[in-house]
Amino acid sequence: MLRIVYIYIYDQNGYDAGFTASGYNLVGCEVFSSASKIGTNANYAVLSSGVTSCNIHDCIGPAVSLSGAAIVKNNIIAKNGGTGINVSAFAANPGTDISGNTIDANTGSAVVIAVQNALAIARMFNNLITNHVTGSIYGITVSAGTQEINYRIKNFIDYNTFYNNTAHYNAISPGAHDTVLSSNPYIGQGTENYTLA
Repeated sequence: MLRIVYIYIYDQNGYDAGFTASGYNLVGCEVFSSASKIGTNANYAVLSSGVTSCNIHDCIGPAVSLSGAAIVKNNIIAKNGGTGINVSAFAANPGTDISGNTIDANTGSAVVIAVQNALAIARMFNNLITNHVTGSIYGITVSAGTQEINYRIKNFIDYNTFYNNTAHYNAISPGAHDTVLSSNPYIGQGTENYTLA
């Protein structure tokens, strides 16, 4: 049975207790923290199998961890105190789709693919990945294997656009149609206006 949460505003109040929505699809939601970002927590703001058209921002810890055959589409995931999207072993199932997202200025890597078998089934395209400049973090990173091995495993990770990341890729090769921008693509990133210039 498909369960959907619409227009849900979840204020973390300075705690990363998280919104666990495994089996739910979040649609048109806002998830944020009203407290200052004063550290990180291993718990994700959202654990879900579907996040669509949401704004997940300014959370103290990491933003989204995928469970099951997950879909993460058309979201803004910005200025969180950890990883933007974590593709864990739980998401290593056919159907994982990460597309059309703006992933900006999180203190961890924009997308972490935690296990190699997720590379074989994950589709990741048309994402705008920007301003991840904390040391030793990346636009897209794979936690296992090497770039050469992961190139032979990956399915469809392509057509993504990058700007101003410390490094755009780690342990994964660029997609043949990926784009690296030379100038800031947003009208007002500092004020969380992600309209494209």
